[in-house]
Amino acid sequence: MKIIDVLDKKGRTYHTIPAHESFSQILKLLVTHGVGSLVVTDSNGATIGIVSERTLIEALSRMGARAFDKTAKSVMRSPVPSCRPDHTIRQGLSTMTTLRTRHLVVCDSAETYGVVSIGDLVKYRLQDTELENLVLRDMAGARHLASSGSALRRFDKAG
Repeated sequence: MKIIDVLDKKGRTYHTIPAHESFSQILKLLVTHGVGSLVVTDSNGATIGIVSERTLIEALSRMGARAFDKTAKSVMRSPVPSCRPDHTIRQGLSTMTTLRTRHLVVCDSAETYGVVSIGDLVKYRLQDTELENLVLRDMAGARHLASSGSALRRFDKAG
């Protein structure tokens, strides 16, 4: 399954925050939308970074209460952890592991398609694995029945 398929199933809606917005506004939007990350945009609406619960915790750890004086641009992760829409779920999970991130912006050179989380990818990877297991069981069952049938035919001919 491709990353774009995951977005098509879960929805392509993602939430953004302008680079100049405050730390408090980031928190407010994360809670309001019930999401774990926001795409940071410049004044033209272009994606320039991402802020997540993790980046906020890191900022608080480094700066203490001064973090509340910072903007989205000053605490965002950039370059943006991303993957292409034609990447597989496995490639997406590998990218997350390599970059030590829980969110990837799905984009190509022309467009941002959405955001996937590690939970999204694990969910659909698990569904793929379950489907694969069912198909393999069906194939094994059919093969067993076919070989049992030929054994029965040999038994009938011998008797």
